[in-house]
Amino acid sequence: MWRVFDFSARHTLHDVHHAIQLAFELDDDHLHAFYLSGKHWDRDSEVTAEDADGVRLFRLGLEPGRKLSYVFDFGDELWHELEVVAVSESEAAPEEPLLVESVGEAPPQYEGEGSAELPEADVTELVPLATELVRLFTSDTDANTDIAPEVLRSAYPVALDLARRLDGDAERFWALEEACDADLLELLLDLPLALAHADMITEGSDVALALAFIEPSSFLSDRALLLADAGQREAALSQLSENLRSLAEDTWVEIRSGEVYAILGEFAEAEARFRAALERSSDPDTRAAAHEQLLALLRAQNRGAEASALEAAERSPEQRRVAERAVEHATAQTSAATRWLTPKVGRNDLCPCGSSKKYKKCCGANA
Repeated sequence: MWRVFDFSARHTLHDVHHAIQLAFELDDDHLHAFYLSGKHWDRDSEVTAEDADGVRLFRLGLEPGRKLSYVFDFGDELWHELEVVAVSESEAAPEEPLLVESVGEAPPQYEGEGSAELPEADVTELVPLATELVRLFTSDTDANTDIAPEVLRSAYPVALDLARRLDGDAERFWALEEACDADLLELLLDLPLALAHADMITEGSDVALALAFIEPSSFLSDRALLLADAGQREAALSQLSENLRSLAEDTWVEIRSGEVYAILGEFAEAEARFRAALERSSDPDTRAAAHEQLLALLRAQNRGAEASALEAAERSPEQRRVAERAVEHATAQTSAATRWLTPKVGRNDLCPCGSSKKYKKCCGANA
């Protein structure tokens, strides 16, 4: 199944993106990128959505047989292989990309589209519980402070009861969220760590486990984090190990695992996790989180040269090559006895990265 287009040399990669969107009936509301080498996630040849409008085709030195890759939607990863069929001169280049050949029907953008719809889940009996949770959280309106303990004590049993009644059915949860017309997941995601910060460790752990069927990477990562923060080392390592085994493909899990290792004093392992996440990450938000965590870790160990090199490495391929040499030199100068030089950071302490924000609102924020 393929499509063939005529492009002008002055068309941009954004024009190519737009032509593909129309031809394959995609919704054009997700991130996308081109990889000029044809290799998936090749950072050195990546052209992001932000830059595509400034890259004209005549500047790419395209020749027949040249292949590029295009990915739309970094979550579902809809990959397209682009091949230059021919390059020719014309006195009347098309003003807009022209679709000149179409073979095969465009596949549905999402799995299951076009099939018979399942009956809508009946969540009527759960709406009062969800409404009560929304009421409790929205009654605590000061975004600059922790959720009040009395709110948490009231929300905890309601959340557990809701999880029990949902009985592991994530589809019913999403139907409930729609029925309530509220971002119920966002409220619940805050709950485990909020309970733990209010010294309700067991309650936070219970809620994280009970709600894990909705968003396992977030809730189970938070459980490992709150156990580590509470000094429950073995329980934290056990949850962390399970997360890395069952959610290995999730880059956020890698980042949160690095945070857990750092809290437990396993700094080499924490660094390895942050670097692995940085290497694997394609989504800008995820990559930025891995980058900031790694920077904070390096700076807290007085490894300023490596931190500076890491910052430079994010700017351009050329700077990355210079930075790699700088890292090698800095590493050679670093004593094997280098270790974490700052004490454990409290959630309400200033973040050690130097941002002047509280740790819980900065590097310790719930990703």
